[in-house]
Amino acid sequence: MTLKLAEAARNAASDAVVDLLDLGHLIIYDGTEPATPETGITTQNVLADITLPATAFGAAGATNPGEAEKAGTWTVAATGTGTATFYRLTTSASGVIAQGSVGTSGEDLNLSATAITTGGDVTISTFVHTQPM
Repeated sequence: MTLKLAEAARNAASDAVVDLLDLGHLIIYDGTEPATPETGITTQNVLADITLPATAFGAAGATNPGEAEKAGTWTVAATGTGTATFYRLTTSASGVIAQGSVGTSGEDLNLSATAITTGGDVTISTFVHTQPM
C-alpha cells in the first residue's frame, strides 16, 4: 500500500524543504547526474551557481497542493561553458537538499536552452518544488 499525505501535510513538508534553501544555491552542472544527492561530484563541471534570495519560494499550496513556487526571477552570469544536464539545490552551508534533471522541456528544471557559455546570463523564470503525495 502507498502512503498518501493530506494536503495540509504535503504543504507543510514542501514548506519545510524550501525553507532549508533560503540563501542557499541552485547550481547547474554538465555531465552525468550522480545517482543520489549524497553522491559526490567527480567529473561534472559547474556551469552556473545562483545564490537564492532570503525568501526563495512562496508558501506551498498557494497554487496547487504540495507545490511551492520560486519567488522572483533568479539570474546569474555563467561561470562555465557546457551543456546543462542536472542541478543541485544546496543550503547556505553547501549541504545538498535535492537534485534533478535539466532540459528544455519535460525535465525537473527547464531552461530556454541547455547550451551555457561563460559570462552569458542564466535565468530561471519558473521553478516549482513539488512534495510527493
